[in-house]
Amino acid sequence: MANRLRVGPLSVSLKTNSLVTPAATKKMLAAAGACLTTLLTRKNRLALDKSHDYSIHLETISDDKMAKLNHIFRGKDGPTDVLAFPIDAAELELSSQSQSTSRGPDRSPPDPGDMPLLLGDVVVCPAVAHRQAPEHAGTPDDELGLLVVHGILHVLGLDHDTPDATTAMRARELELLREHHWCGDAPSAFRQDHDE
Repeated sequence: MANRLRVGPLSVSLKTNSLVTPAATKKMLAAAGACLTTLLTRKNRLALDKSHDYSIHLETISDDKMAKLNHIFRGKDGPTDVLAFPIDAAELELSSQSQSTSRGPDRSPPDPGDMPLLLGDVVVCPAVAHRQAPEHAGTPDDELGLLVVHGILHVLGLDHDTPDATTAMRARELELLREHHWCGDAPSAFRQDHDE
């Protein structure tokens, strides 16, 4: 099942597998949209050239696929809950200009400025989210919301590689979830830290 959402110059596409219910899909897309809306509308939160279009791709995958990606990209065995793959705009611009395209004799070369820039991919494993939800975010819906927001923040450049960065990222996650996912305070069972 594929869904799309447009927020200003950003579009979000979400591809889900059979483990994700239509209601959960709707909530994941809403979490992504709310996260991006907030980051776009607050001064100095997300500096994007408003004259250009941008895209983020979200996808849910199985335990097996996530375990393979986790091994390839992080060198860790077993599935993880979320992986984010930011795309460096400089790399993207370079690669889009050197792509060979097939076009007819009457077509002008493609203009990279006419194509949306892919900011990155976020891959979520619903099976892991459901297993860890009781000890982490509390409910599967809260866990999926947290993972979507967490992945998008990674794509947009936030990280948790130092104690200060971890504190800042968790604060941003909580702010976005309070404002858009719960529309109020976090449930008492909600926790952000867990073992990887």
